[in-house]
Amino acid sequence: MNANPHIFTKLTLGAAGLISLIVGLTIAFAPHALFGSAGVSLPDNASLLSEIRTPGVFLIAIGGYLIFAALRGASLVVPLTVSVVLFGAYAAGRVLSFAADGMPAQSLLMAFGVEALIAGICLIALKTEKSRLAL
Repeated sequence: MNANPHIFTKLTLGAAGLISLIVGLTIAFAPHALFGSAGVSLPDNASLLSEIRTPGVFLIAIGGYLIFAALRGASLVVPLTVSVVLFGAYAAGRVLSFAADGMPAQSLLMAFGVEALIAGICLIALKTEKSRLAL
């Protein structure tokens, strides 16, 4: 069994963590700016902003975990699985919204593409990591 994760796996996980961290920070601390960039104007409603900021903090926590796991370098199966689920769920949620609500702004279509791509790359890295551990 090879004890060192492949550099592709660590870089993939680190990039997924960094993206999650940055998006989370933006949602949590600058929701008006983030949503405004997609043409969505948020009202000054404390309840709505609470509902928006909360997943931002979740993304910060997950991003930190993924970055820590990439730097730590032990088995990366669990954090890669978390990455696939996280980004895959965001992409699936957007597909649901496309079907239910119609096409959103171009920036949200690009976000969908990035989320699906990251989920796919993390899935490849996960399969690579599982194969490495089986050797």
